[in-house]
Amino acid sequence: MKETNAIHQANELNRQIGQRINNLRQAKGMSRAYLAEKIGISVPHLGLIERGERGVTNPKCIMLSNIFDVSTDYILKG
Repeated sequence: MKETNAIHQANELNRQIGQRINNLRQAKGMSRAYLAEKIGISVPHLGLIERGERGVTNPKCIMLSNIFDVSTDYILKG
């Protein structure tokens, strides 16, 4: 049961992070293709991150914070 709860929390965290990334990207008027190219991943991979189906790595989080001019804490915690 403890593992199931931890997995659920991780999935929810990924979903929240992905939503923030999506919101930031749209607020800047960027396409997924443009942002994916800027951080060196494929468009489908960025889609997975924005939907919370994949996590974002630390190096990519730093890149995103620089692109969006926000802190990594904002991307990770809101």
